[in-house]
Formats: sequence, C-alpha cells, structure tokens
Amino acid sequence: MNLSRCAKLYHSIREARGTKKLLLKTNNKNNPMTQAIVGRLEISTYKTGFFSRVAHDLLLSVHRFKLEKRGNEVHGVFWTDSFHVEGIIEKGQTRTDVLSSKDKRKILSTIQNEILHTKRFPDARIEGRVENEHFVGFLELKGIKKPLSFPTVPFERGQCIRVEIRPSRWGIKPYKALMGALQLEDKIEARFIFEGDLTSQ
Repeated sequence: MNLSRCAKLYHSIREARGTKKLLLKTNNKNNPMTQAIVGRLEISTYKTGFFSRVAHDLLLSVHRFKLEKRGNEVHGVFWTDSFHVEGIIEKGQTRTDVLSSKDKRKILSTIQNEILHTKRFPDARIEGRVENEHFVGFLELKGIKKPLSFPTVPFERGQCIRVEIRPSRWGIKPYKALMGALQLEDKIEARFIFEGDLTSQ
C-alpha cells in the first residue's frame, strides 16, 4: 500500500471516529440520563364517624418503591405489600408506643386484603412530567389510571412533596367498621421526603 493510500485510510478512520463521538454526544443530549430519586414515602390516614374518638389517625410508610427521573419525566412503581405501620398521629405528633404488634398486623392485613387487594394488584404506578414546578401526570391504583397533579419542590435532600389523594377516585371506598360507626375519611396525605440528591444510573 503506497503512502497516499495510507494517508487517505488514516483520515477516513479519524473522520469515522469523529462522527461516532458526535453521534454519542447528540444521543446523550437528546436522551437524558436516568436518575434515581432517593427518599422516604409516608402516608397519613384519617378517621371519622361516631367512634372516631377511640380510633387513631395512622402514619404508614411504603418500604419498597422505585422512582426515576429522566429529563422532565418522572416514573415510579410502588409495591403495595410493603406498607409498614409507623404509629399513630396524636395532636400532630407521631407516637410509636400505642399500637401493639398484633394491632399493626391487623392493620396491615386490612390494608392488603380488604382495601388494596394486593395479591390481585401488587403495585401502584405514577408517571408524568414536571413543568413549571408542577407535576402533571397519572396515578394507577388497583388497575385504575386517573390524572394527578401537584406542586413540586427542588429534588434535593431535605425537601418534601405533599399530595392529598381521594382514594374513591380509584374505586376505593372508605373503610368502615362497627357498621359504619367508625370509618376512614376519603382522604390520605402522601409525603415524599428526599433523602439524597439525584443519582445517575
């Protein structure tokens, strides 16, 4: 192979490599990196009814979930059998010394078998976009997908997002006991507390 042909081959290889690098940069720009959202998910339930004085507002947490952000898009899945009873809410404070282990097991059994039917619907999902400090998207619960929107905060450690949800929109009737003398309000508050900054995956 003569020198001129070698030089042409060398330049063509350089151009090909340069094109590949350019394509990689373009793809990274057009396809933002997926980032994991790290934090703690808490849910508060509220009592009502004639015997509400002897019942408790509850603080629950969800132990297994996966939340991701890709550009402005947010996707998440929450496993409905991973609820944990943290305690009761009394005068705005959480108390962990009131409910026994038996009480907590009964509450979890009610949530899984009578309210969320977790064997049939093992997860809940959220998807949407963050635009102008507002989330706009959908929440899928018990196989029913409904629009959901709420104000957001910077996705940074220590920040907290609060969302009020009416379960009846997803076909979940307020739980009743004692022939309706004690029941849950058609309202829960979900709180996501960021425990770390966004991390790339």
